[in-house]
Amino acid sequence: MMTAELQAANIDSPCAPNFFLGIDCEETERWAEMLPLLEEAEGKALFFPDEHSYCRSFADPAPRYAGVWCAKEAVYKAVSSVFRLTLRDIKIVSDGSSQPRVEFSNKDLSGWEKSISLSITHTSRTAMAAAIFHVFREESK
Repeated sequence: MMTAELQAANIDSPCAPNFFLGIDCEETERWAEMLPLLEEAEGKALFFPDEHSYCRSFADPAPRYAGVWCAKEAVYKAVSSVFRLTLRDIKIVSDGSSQPRVEFSNKDLSGWEKSISLSITHTSRTAMAAAIFHVFREESK
């Protein structure tokens, strides 16, 4: 087991689920209205600098901000079933050429990123993300 503190003491139980799912959906219009606030200190703190750069690299950053936020929320919902974490522990990495991936700023969660499958989608009106946190257990002898 990794070093992060487990919330569920029976995570290694054969009855525990093999995966945890998180889903989130946002209206992109809300994020379009928030764009000026994302330049201020409180708004900037919602995202890592690389996430801001990625979103701002598009002519219309609102759908990207909404998608990245949904991804953070989806990962939080999936992983917080097992570990204690905050949204600031979750960084979404999108290089534009491959599937988005997760990085944790919390060193206790380091190594668990590869256990997360993440998908983000958006239209001009809505963004959505789904995260699956795979928990692999050793077989009982």
